[in-house]
Amino acid sequence: MNQKIVRAVALAVLVLAGFLVYRVLFPSPELIIRGKLKELANVASVTVAEGELARVANAGKVVSYFTPEVVIAVDIPGRSQHVLRGRDDLFQAAVMVRGMGTMTIEFPDINVTVAPDKETAVVDLTAKARIPGDANFYVQEMKLVWKRVGRRDWLIERVETVKTLM
Repeated sequence: MNQKIVRAVALAVLVLAGFLVYRVLFPSPELIIRGKLKELANVASVTVAEGELARVANAGKVVSYFTPEVVIAVDIPGRSQHVLRGRDDLFQAAVMVRGMGTMTIEFPDINVTVAPDKETAVVDLTAKARIPGDANFYVQEMKLVWKRVGRRDWLIERVETVKTLM
């Protein structure tokens, strides 16, 4: 009887290990997108004063998360609406914002919906940022449309703010 229990436990461990290896080698689109959002928040945050070369290089890293034809339509309450079209506009904006100084970005609330064809996904999230010179956090609901590129890579194709009731 002990040998049957040992075999059953060994089989269960083997099945669990196989499942974990499968998840690492073939992550779900949702898991990939969540990971990329975490990376993007880290790359977009500015924690120390950057030199000119570092600012340009880090802005380039931010842009690498977006498709070449990206459209970003952001409505900043109390300010104005900004529309960026393409990576060049995004790059210029990223360099300018990074020059403002320390800024932290977080995505604390992420909801990923992958299309049935697994070629696109819509992400609803809360963007939380602390902007230099402002004591409060800036919080905005956002909608991001992601597009599959290749077998495992996903890039952001569209970003827009979500109007909430206040």
